[in-house]
Amino acid sequence: MASPPVAGSWGRRRGPGPPPPPASPSRDKSCVLRLAEPRDAPFLARACVMAERAHVGYGIWDVVFGDEVAGGAAARPSEVAEARRKAAAAAEPDALACLEETIAEDEASPFHYSRFVVVRDVHKSDTPAVAAACGFLYPGTQLKTAVAGLADALERRRRGGGKRLRDGFSRLSFLGEAFPDNPAVDKLFGNEAWMIEAVFVAKDYRRRGLGELVTTGAAARGNATGVSVCGINVAVGNGALRVYERMGFDLIGTGDSDACEGRIGVRGFHVLTSPLVSLVHRSLAMRGGDELPVGCTGKATCRCTKCKAELAEMGERDEHWDADAPSSPAPYISPEERRRRDRK
Repeated sequence: MASPPVAGSWGRRRGPGPPPPPASPSRDKSCVLRLAEPRDAPFLARACVMAERAHVGYGIWDVVFGDEVAGGAAARPSEVAEARRKAAAAAEPDALACLEETIAEDEASPFHYSRFVVVRDVHKSDTPAVAAACGFLYPGTQLKTAVAGLADALERRRRGGGKRLRDGFSRLSFLGEAFPDNPAVDKLFGNEAWMIEAVFVAKDYRRRGLGELVTTGAAARGNATGVSVCGINVAVGNGALRVYERMGFDLIGTGDSDACEGRIGVRGFHVLTSPLVSLVHRSLAMRGGDELPVGCTGKATCRCTKCKAELAEMGERDEHWDADAPSSPAPYISPEERRRRDRK
């Protein structure tokens, strides 16, 4: 099985019990879904880092950019958690700076801004991004395709850092054991699928339905690729699992790995899938502020008249995004240029 990408997510810790049936979408109408622009790179970089940290505060970018966290069987859980917290804080400047640069400039990266959708607050004069999610075609684009661009960015930031970053990615070998190994998962990662990554909502905007808005919005962009399945991965113990199940994702497997728990504090990752078309029309319903059409369950290919008409109108050109794209997107401004302007 090919090593799948790692997805971060959001939410509260999950409680026991079966998931409820998919609910009709609702969201804060003061926020709108848009395609990401170069100016969003700083927010998108933070989204990548924070999403991977999930509910444990330590994620793969901290492993890649940071130092090894001392631990072992004799270490107390509180001591290990504190060591990870310090390692994450130390790794964050390099992680954010390198991710920001590649998000803005590296078109080969799965995290290039063109692969993101964002939510903007219409009441803010400069309409900053307050939520984001990334979508890309797997296996055509993978985490490993980001290595070269990130290594070059770190080399420019810290001489010799490029080699360190490539070595850092070798530390992620534990991920091979962190995902379930069963026929359904093998089928997902052995064929083309639209993958969702880096789902993140700013703290002040949570519990408003924006997580679902960006997740389904990122999924909707896969409509033009011709693939039929959308996948997402969630760290074990993360309450986002419940949220994705309510959207219509089905759990197809859960990883269980001592190595993964030792490195980042989680036993593994849940893998979930959904028919892409059901997420597309769910996105349309959320963006229009309407209830799901009658007959639409949100879990299977919708055959209601309204959804078939909307999907046919979208076609393969992703037209429903054209009206959202600004005529002249705001350019990316590097951290160095921002500091120079601030000094003036």
